[in-house]
Amino acid sequence: WQRYDLAKALNINSCPYCNRIYTFTVFNKGGKGVVSPVIDHFFDKSSHPILALSFYNLIPSCTFCNSFLKGQKGFTLDTHLHPYLLDFGDKAIFRYKALTTDAEYGNSSELLIYLRPKKGHPEEAKVRKNICDFQLDEIYSEHADYVQELIKKRVISNDRYLDILRFETYKNFKLSLEEAYRLAFGNYFHEKDFHKRPLAKLTKDIATQLRMTK
Repeated sequence: WQRYDLAKALNINSCPYCNRIYTFTVFNKGGKGVVSPVIDHFFDKSSHPILALSFYNLIPSCTFCNSFLKGQKGFTLDTHLHPYLLDFGDKAIFRYKALTTDAEYGNSSELLIYLRPKKGHPEEAKVRKNICDFQLDEIYSEHADYVQELIKKRVISNDRYLDILRFETYKNFKLSLEEAYRLAFGNYFHEKDFHKRPLAKLTKDIATQLRMTK
């Protein structure tokens, strides 16, 4: 096996550390791998050489998280979330803060985006370490224009964006809540599917904060 085979078998389509960038694996017509994610060693190779080829230590990730942010930092199961064992789930929630009145109504991207750990959760310290080491608050604030669009949809629909799609615009198709959500936001509704598309958790958490997932 090469990294292409491993990444394809894992079928993780977005970086499990940041959920911002696609990590597709693509083969050409001759069956040769041409595109794949970089493979991160959760336990660094210099300290854990025996784990260098363990499947459980090989994490398909984006270049930013692997090379620029994590690098050779010493990760352990006691200090960080291992993507194969734990994800953010309900342990942390994305929130936004509007810095201007225009931003409150979706007319400006002057927003702060941050990932708030759940206080008192048994994994709170690990969550904070992941957020810090991958600089998720700083990086996700660069997606302020994306959150701005969600706020705008909420404002123009008066909290009824999904209902308008389901019961008015596409009323003949009898859309489920999940189907309407996919059409409205271009992303997945259930946490088990968040790995399939970038910004899935951000989308769900902010849409929930805006009361758009009722």
